[in-house]
Amino acid sequence: RDIPYCEDSAVRWLALMRELGVVLIALSDEIPIGMAGGVFSRFIFNDAYEVGQELMWWVEPEYRRSGAGSQLLAALEKAAYARGAARWSMIAIEATADRVGPLYLNAGYVPTERTFTKVPLWQQQP
Repeated sequence: RDIPYCEDSAVRWLALMRELGVVLIALSDEIPIGMAGGVFSRFIFNDAYEVGQELMWWVEPEYRRSGAGSQLLAALEKAAYARGAARWSMIAIEATADRVGPLYLNAGYVPTERTFTKVPLWQQQP
């Protein structure tokens, strides 16, 4: 949230996700209400396996609990299955982990790692 949004960057990443993975849009009455996407790559320790990683998953707040998020998750998994991915990974921003974690667990996901982020000292404001 502390890095400013750049539309040009977002467009490039969406194009990359379309090329190397999957981009999905959830609609309600033809109005976008959510999105999800991720990429596929060879597993770093064994090129014989391809894995997938979610990079974005969002549903507008007023449409949460409508089933749109679950439908996006199912569509991501379907894309991973169609691709033959050996694994599909979902991430959770720490602030949402209490809400999203149970959903992942109920969908059969297991915790595998945590990410820690630091703003380097040279980037911190005085």
